[in-house]
Amino acid sequence: MSSTPKSQDNEKNEVNPTTNWLNNKDILENILNDRDWKVRLFVVNKTDDENILKEIAKKDSDRDVRIAAIRKLNDENVLNDIAKRDSDWKVRLDAVKKINDKDILVNIAENNSDWKVRRVAVMKLNDEKLLINIAKNNSDSKVRCVAIKKIKDEKVLINIAKNHHDLDVRMAATKKITDKDILAKIAKNDDDSGVRLIATEKITDKNILADIAKNDDDWKIRLNLVKYITDEDVLADIAKNDDDSDIRIYVIDRINNEDVLADIAKNDYDWAVRLAAVEKLTDEKVLTDIAKKEKDWKVRFAASEKVTD
Repeated sequence: MSSTPKSQDNEKNEVNPTTNWLNNKDILENILNDRDWKVRLFVVNKTDDENILKEIAKKDSDRDVRIAAIRKLNDENVLNDIAKRDSDWKVRLDAVKKINDKDILVNIAENNSDWKVRRVAVMKLNDEKLLINIAKNNSDSKVRCVAIKKIKDEKVLINIAKNHHDLDVRMAATKKITDKDILAKIAKNDDDSGVRLIATEKITDKNILADIAKNDDDWKIRLNLVKYITDEDVLADIAKNDDDSDIRIYVIDRINNEDVLADIAKNDYDWAVRLAAVEKLTDEKVLTDIAKKEKDWKVRFAASEKVTD
């Protein structure tokens, strides 16, 4: 018995529409209900009929088929409905990407149940007033931050950075501010260390940085700033007075003044800090004195090791 070649079987399974098959309601209905998603996708690729595309975009069971239909749709009201109702967030996103009507986008940005969809809607808006309203009042922090990234009015950004209750929003606004005086105020006064850190990273005035490095409550900010400080007096002040022993040790490594090092080596309350100072000292008279009088054996040993006589 002869068998049908595999290639012929494949040919039988392929859709081979006639030139008017899209106009034949019965044939079209059968194709749209075909269980093979590739057949239904074939229809999408072959037609520009809005009614057919709407039907597929709203009702097809396969996400990729719906997305293909959406990408050919032009009816923004239908796209808005899909953005609201489709069960798959990727489909909803594709629908929003096709919408250009400002009013529809604003409605989506303010009311859609999915923050990812709202975010894409905001990304498509360019109206400064609308973006400001969203940045201040939208219910989702991520959406507000997207709006802030598109705002150009520095006064608005300053107001948000100084006064908004959401720290992520204040961070996003602070990143866009260029006014150095305002940045200094934020760096010194914001309640959140993350916001203050962003502000300090945009400041170049060494006096302001030194002031923050000496006085900020957060050790991570102080540690981040001391690496930019070169003034020996400021470094000495931090090495002697910072509350965090790790910062004092870090700063000691950058100090070369023997008097400062001797003072720390003899008087700091933390043995590890005293040890760091001893390891930088070269004055043998001071080292000898420490080797005799230091209460911690590790520090005494380090001092005695550096004395040559």
